[in-house]
Parts: sequence; C-alpha cells; structure tokens
Amino acid sequence: MVMKPITIVSSRFLSSDELDLRIKRKPFSLSQGDITVTNNADGGVNFDIKQNFFSLLGRKVMFDAAGIPVLSLHKKLWSLDSVWDVFKGDSNERIFCAKQSSFFAFITSLNVFLKCNTKENVCDFKVIESGWFDELSTIYARDGTTAVAKMRKKHTFQSFVLGKDRYDVTVYPNVDYAFIMALVVILHEYNEENSNDGKKSAE
Repeated sequence: MVMKPITIVSSRFLSSDELDLRIKRKPFSLSQGDITVTNNADGGVNFDIKQNFFSLLGRKVMFDAAGIPVLSLHKKLWSLDSVWDVFKGDSNERIFCAKQSSFFAFITSLNVFLKCNTKENVCDFKVIESGWFDELSTIYARDGTTAVAKMRKKHTFQSFVLGKDRYDVTVYPNVDYAFIMALVVILHEYNEENSNDGKKSAE
C-alpha cells in the first residue's frame, strides 16, 4: 500500500523510498553543528541543527546540505505548557507546534498540531515512546494507527561517558523527512529536560 504524500515543510523532502537516517549530537559544542543528520545509504549530510551558545535559550535552526535554513525551532519560555514552536526557515511563519502530552517512568509522549489546527482539540501527529533503554519511538498520523516513522536511540559507551547521543530513524516513503527530523530533535530536548528535572528531584 502506497501512503499518500505527507508534506509539512516542503515536497523536496519527500522520498518514494524508505529512508534510514542517523542523528548524532556533538557534545561540548558552544556554537554550530551540535546535531548532524546523515543518510545511512551514502553517509551524506542531510541537515545540520545549530544553536549558538549565546543565542536565545532553546532556539535551534535546521540547515540543509547547502547551508540554507529550513526550520527554526523555538521553545516557549514563558508558558504554562512546555511547547516548541517550529517556523519555516528563519521566518515568523509558524508551521506546527509540539507539546508534551505525558511523561511517566522516563517515557515521553508528544502531541503535534499543525498551524491550521487552531482549536488543538485533536492532534495531527503523535510521538509515542515504548521503552527506556532502547528508547524506541513511533510517530503516528492523526488516526493513531498509521505509523509514518520510527526512531531508536542507541545507548553506547560514548553516549554514557562522552554525551555523544545517536538516533537511528526510519522514515517511511512519501513522508516529509525534514518534519520527522524536527520532531526527533524536539523529543530529544524534552528527554534531556525531563532527565535533568529527575536528577534535581533526586538530590
């Protein structure tokens, strides 16, 4: 069964084939290139997600392989809900937002709302984790049964000791992979925040 194209960012980020991508976070990076997305097939870089250490807290910019801004990710600082807004390029045109729907036993779930969904009664996409150690996550379309991507965080010696996090992501055919990458980055940020809050509570 061929899935109807899901275009959120741009049709240029659609592939007729299943894509296996890898996300790596570089530790101790004060500026630029702290997260890199590569294609497992050829090792080529698809995106760099950069955050200047001295910029507004929580703002990240996703660049394509040519260095052109694709998305800007902003965490709302003064909000009762923990919300990430995502904008097109470096503009003020909001495309979607992501909100943490639950956090239990170090497992995070996200609700994603597109800009046209102003009432936000029902989410357009949902990210659900199903485990802690392997951190297997599935991204579903609105009906909650149609998976559009899967992600697994790899726990290695380098991730524990050096903070070099790695995610392996499978994006299904005809699904906007720039959109999926943004969701994986946001999920990572939520998990980092929840982990730090848990450490503070334990002290």
